[in-house]
Amino acid sequence: MDRTLWPSVFLSCLIFLLLEISGVDIWVQDHFYNFQSKTWLVDAHAAVPRLLFYNGPKVAIWLFGLSVLGAAMLHKKVIARFPRFPLRRDLWVVIGTLVSAPALVALGKATTNTFTPSQIYRYGGSVPYVKVIGHYPSHDHPVQRGRAFPAGHASGGFALLSLAGLATTRRGRIIGTTIGLLMGSVMGIYQMLKGAHYLSHTLVTAMFCWIVFLSWRRILPVRSSIEFSRPRIKLRGGMRILIIEDHTGLRESLTQYLQEQSYVVDASGTGDEGLWYASEQPYDVILLDLMLPKIDGMEILRKLRQKQVSVYILVISARDGLEDRLEALNGGADDYLTKPFPMAEALARINALIRRKYSVKDPVISVSDLRVDTVKKIVHRGDSQIELTALEYRLLEYLTYRRGELVSRTEIWEHVFEDSTGGNSNAADVYIGYLRKKLNSGDLPNLIHTRRGQGFILGEEPS
Repeated sequence: MDRTLWPSVFLSCLIFLLLEISGVDIWVQDHFYNFQSKTWLVDAHAAVPRLLFYNGPKVAIWLFGLSVLGAAMLHKKVIARFPRFPLRRDLWVVIGTLVSAPALVALGKATTNTFTPSQIYRYGGSVPYVKVIGHYPSHDHPVQRGRAFPAGHASGGFALLSLAGLATTRRGRIIGTTIGLLMGSVMGIYQMLKGAHYLSHTLVTAMFCWIVFLSWRRILPVRSSIEFSRPRIKLRGGMRILIIEDHTGLRESLTQYLQEQSYVVDASGTGDEGLWYASEQPYDVILLDLMLPKIDGMEILRKLRQKQVSVYILVISARDGLEDRLEALNGGADDYLTKPFPMAEALARINALIRRKYSVKDPVISVSDLRVDTVKKIVHRGDSQIELTALEYRLLEYLTYRRGELVSRTEIWEHVFEDSTGGNSNAADVYIGYLRKKLNSGDLPNLIHTRRGQGFILGEEPS
C-alpha cells in the first residue's frame, strides 16, 4: 500500500487529463437534468436527501474524527486493555487525512475558478461552461470566481479511505478502502444529482484523498515520536519472527503460514520500518529481503550487526548469484534462501536456526521423561501424550528451549504474548498453572519450578 503513492499521483493526473479532453462530464450531467422542466433529478432544497447525503454524513464524519482523536490521546495503560487497538501512529494518519484533505480541497476550490453544472448556460445558469484548465472568453468573463473544483463535500467521505491504514490484514484494508469509497461516492453522486458537481470532480477528489492518506503514512513512519510501545496481545505465542519483505503477496503468505505454525509474526514492507522493528523488539529469527524500499537489506544487515543485535537472520532474495549469497553470508546473515521457495523449506530453515540459537540439535527435546516434538508439535510425558491448547504448547516449547535456565516473567510475556511492556501481568503465572496441572497429572513429579520474584525453571527438582 505504501508503495502506491507515486503510481497514484500518476493515475490521478491521467484521469484528470482524460476527463478534461473528453465530454464525459456534460454527457453524464445531461442524464441528471430535465431540459423540459429545467429541474435536476434531486431538488437541492429537499430536506430528506439533504439530511441523508449532506448534513448527516458531515456530522457523522466530524463525530468519527473526534472519536479517533480521543482514541489517539488515550493513555497507553488504557489502550493496553484492548488487544486489537490500532497503533497510535495509524490513528494520527487518519486524523491528519480527515483534517488536511478537506482543507486542501477547499484551497483548491478557491484557486481553480470552476463553476457547478447548475451555474452554466446549458442548465439554466448564467456563466459559460469552461473546464478546469480552460479560459473564459474575454467578452463573457464571470464577475465572481467559481468554487466547484475539487469536490469539497465528497472530500470528507473520501478521507475515510485512511481507514485502510488501521487494518493489519488484506481483508481489513479492503473493508477500510470500501467504506471510504462508498461514503465519498454517495456524497459525490448526491452533489451530481442536484447539479453541484461533475463526475470528474468526484473522481479526482477520490484520488487526491488517497494521495493525502499515503502522504501522511510517509510523514508519520512507524518510528515517529508519536508512536509508542504498547501490548499487542495475541493468544498465540512461541518464537518471534520478523518478516521484512516488500512484496505484499509473499509477505502476507509468509505471515499467515508461520502464524499457523505457532510463531508470533511481525511484518514490514519497507527497510526503515523493518530496521526499527529489528532494533527495538526481541526476535528469534528475521526473514530479510535484500531489495527493499528506503533502506536495502544489506544495509539493514550491516546496521544490525554493528549494533550487535543478537538475532538469527535468514535472507530471502531473488538474487541467486554466488557473489550475492557470499556477500550476505559474510555480511552477517546466518542462512540464505533463494526465491521462489517452498514454504515448508522456509519453515525448516527457521526451525534449524532456532535450534541453533538454543543449542538444540534434535527437534525432539527431552527434559526428564518429558518429550516435546518441535516439528510435529506433540508432547509426551512417559508413554502418555499430553493434549495442550495452542498457547499452552507454545509456552511449554519456549520453556523447553530454555530448559534448566531461569526464565523471567518478562521473557515469557515477550515470547508468548508478543509484548515487551507487560511484565507485571499475571498471565504467565496463570498459564504456568495450566501447564502444571496437565504435566503433573497423577503422581508425576513437578517439572516447572517457581523462583519467587524471579521466574520459572523447567527441569528436575533443583537441589
